[in-house]
Amino acid sequence: MHLIQNSHNISVSSPEEIGNVLAKTWSEYTKNSNFGTEYVNNKNRYVNSVSPNYNIKQETKSIELPFSTLERNACLSTLKGKTP
Repeated sequence: MHLIQNSHNISVSSPEEIGNVLAKTWSEYTKNSNFGTEYVNNKNRYVNSVSPNYNIKQETKSIELPFSTLERNACLSTLKGKTP
């Protein structure tokens, strides 16, 4: 069983609770206030200059389709006997 302490020093063990604690902690570490002014200015300049391109080519739209049973089984068969 995995345990982690939340911000109130209470141990949590469910995957969802652990994920929430890690997400909140990471969010606190990555705030702009934790970085120097030069870094934040460069980051903001980059973020504000990049616009996402959501025009997906017709031939790549198949990537967005749900997995077929055959595809899922083929993928799972490559994982047999392997541990994380």
